[in-house]
Amino acid sequence: MFFSKLQAHWHRLLQSQRIAAPALIYFVAATLPRIASLILLPLYSRRLSATDYGQYGLAQTAIAFLPPVLSLGLSAAVSRFYFDNQDRQAAVRRVGGISRWLLVVSATLAAVIEIPVLLFAPVRIGLFGRWELSCIIWAGWGSVVAQIPPLYLKSAQRPFAAAAFQVTQFVALLCSGLLLVGYFHRGLRGTIEASAIAYLLDSVVSLVFVLLALKGEMKESLLWEGVRLSVPFVFHLVASSMQQWGDRWVLEVCDLKPELGRYTAAQTVVSPGSMAVAAWNEASAVEIGEIFRAGGAAALRRRLRSFVLSFAGIGLGSSVLIGAGVPIFWVLVSTNLHSAFALVPLLCLSVIVEALYYPGALVLFYLGRTWIIPAATISSAIVNIVAGLLLARQFGLVGALLGRLISMSLRSVLLLMAARYYSLKAT
Repeated sequence: MFFSKLQAHWHRLLQSQRIAAPALIYFVAATLPRIASLILLPLYSRRLSATDYGQYGLAQTAIAFLPPVLSLGLSAAVSRFYFDNQDRQAAVRRVGGISRWLLVVSATLAAVIEIPVLLFAPVRIGLFGRWELSCIIWAGWGSVVAQIPPLYLKSAQRPFAAAAFQVTQFVALLCSGLLLVGYFHRGLRGTIEASAIAYLLDSVVSLVFVLLALKGEMKESLLWEGVRLSVPFVFHLVASSMQQWGDRWVLEVCDLKPELGRYTAAQTVVSPGSMAVAAWNEASAVEIGEIFRAGGAAALRRRLRSFVLSFAGIGLGSSVLIGAGVPIFWVLVSTNLHSAFALVPLLCLSVIVEALYYPGALVLFYLGRTWIIPAATISSAIVNIVAGLLLARQFGLVGALLGRLISMSLRSVLLLMAARYYSLKAT
């Protein structure tokens, strides 16, 4: 009995090391754009007012919101199609075919959204100016295209190749931000232009990769198969964006614009924690996919608790490191945003709570119960907006944060309960 437990513990340790190595690579790669934002934070905090920095934060939420809309969620099919076939060459051809459809669909929808912007948006400097909105739209499209190679390479367990695609975005974002905001003093407009340049340059590299490395036919049947799989994820990803960024818009609606700037700065500081959890999710998704391929639902049920503990550990560890780094940013950031650092503990707590959502979502994804994920996410997003509006009017910025924590807790609990129930039911 003792030796069997020891053997099982040793196996879990080796398994965690196999996940940790690519997770570290994904973390470094995924945080490169965030690192660029952190490097630019001292510059932006001095060249932008707290209100303008908040508007910059809203522009980032709009860019993050667009990819699931422009892609119709087909990005999810890139990963799923790779694991659906025992023949890996056939799987790669399916990935290539759906990737080409993804390029066409996203470009078409981006052009459709651009038309009313060109016709009706005012010509002015500001978040809702014609040029700024156009930059946001095409930055969103660039983000869709830039996702394709990393999604495929992560599924193929080629972490270094996947990570290489983040380097272009990091360099482009950092250089364009320094040039447009630091040298040319373009202010808020320059921050939005810098994001558009970074995503579009990354999309060019990704487009070349898709056309040359991912061979596949654009069959109509493949498109509809991808749409059937991915449509639930459109609602999930849109709701997830509302869950992630809705509190910023709550502050905008409640006319707490200076507080929005400070909140955006605090989220920028905490963002590496969310990226660490997301990187662990990406690495774990591949490993969990292989576990499901080999052992089915029973294997997922046996490992659910260890999945939860690993994600909780990553969330807690990254939060501790963020707290240790706060004094550095206190020195570097402009004094008009110093009050933002009082929000870091609550935001770190939200990172830990959000981490508990991922293991349940992954298990449900491979069990084919994908409808539960958007249902839970939409419900929690509504709670985030409603609770945020009610609490922000009463308690200001802290109220919006409390609404965020309540909604994230709800989503994590719902998905973990569903994952446990359906993994038991499947066996």
